Amino acid sequence: MFRIKNKANEKMEHFTKAQRKKINKSALAEKHDCSATYITLVLKGEREKNTDLAKAILKDAKVMLEIFEPNQES
Repeated sequence: MFRIKNKANEKMEHFTKAQRKKINKSALAEKHDCSATYITLVLKGEREKNTDLAKAILKDAKVMLEIFEPNQES
């Protein structure tokens, strides 16, 4: 399950190392026309998640995890 941190009234979500390994960063990068490095930074919580791009990346990453972790809520 991904972690949630509160920082200045904003929920900061990021994925665990094991979850990030399961997410196909190259596919997300191609879909969202950005770099795999940017995807990784968003998933780690090292980039702000207030842009439409970052929100879309998180949404798609959660969908991928639902495929690999169907019995866990995300």
